[in-house]
Amino acid sequence: MPPRRPWQGRRPIRTATVAAAAAGGAAVVLRWSLAAPGFVAAPSISASSSLASGLVGTQLLLADGAASPQPANPFGANSPLFEGGVSGSDSAPLFSEIGTDPYFAGYLLGFVGITLFGIYSVTKPFWEQRWLQERVNNAKLKFITAESSVTPEDQYELGRLYIALPDPSSALAEFEEVEEEFDDMRRVLDPEDAMGALAARAMLHNSKGFALTNLEPPRTAQARREFVRAVTYWPEYPEGLLNIGRELIKRKRYDVALRTLNTAMKWQPGSDFIQKATEQAKNGLEEQEYESEYASS
Repeated sequence: MPPRRPWQGRRPIRTATVAAAAAGGAAVVLRWSLAAPGFVAAPSISASSSLASGLVGTQLLLADGAASPQPANPFGANSPLFEGGVSGSDSAPLFSEIGTDPYFAGYLLGFVGITLFGIYSVTKPFWEQRWLQERVNNAKLKFITAESSVTPEDQYELGRLYIALPDPSSALAEFEEVEEEFDDMRRVLDPEDAMGALAARAMLHNSKGFALTNLEPPRTAQARREFVRAVTYWPEYPEGLLNIGRELIKRKRYDVALRTLNTAMKWQPGSDFIQKATEQAKNGLEEQEYESEYASS
């Protein structure tokens, strides 16, 4: 089973990025809505009749030779839709009510958010690879600038980053150095934590075996020995048992693989990798038994 990739812990960062993009889009829409003229409702029937009566009165006065009066507000005395009308004690300019259609703003905000999320999803592999490469470079820089403070644990973490990069040959070199200097790593651990030391040694051999299986060409026999050494130090190590089970499946030893994977399932029942490998071993064993029965008959 491959080590946990370093970018799997960046889900909060991706979520924060999408949230920030949505907030930025909302701010743009809000700022635009403050300056965008909106729709004004049509006048009612009573307002239309008032407008018509006002126009007739004006025409009669002009016919008598009187001076042209100031046209009355057909929408009411307090309507803000008439220039010069009065709303309370303050004057309101014509069409002073401005705004934007809320449905249009919602559609625009959704479009901006979906577009930003789509761009991020398309470029996600590039950013993940870049973040991983930066972590590798920072770890290597520590080896150069602070060599005296480098511990075998730092080398082990660098090897795991190389596996995720992927660069199995560099990872294998780091793991071999850690194995040679494991006594120094043992001093870092709690002297009363014997199980912790055994687990650390098991994880080292499991990672080393995984790097061996990803070489070109893969060194399968040596990787198998490393997996066996891992479960020797930690017999219930789920990842080590999983890798042994996979190797047994490749060799079509489905019965032994199924027993090994069932043991791993007891200690890590929620693992999708173990469940898939167990199902594969079951299917292989059923096909093998069916072929044996068919050949005997």
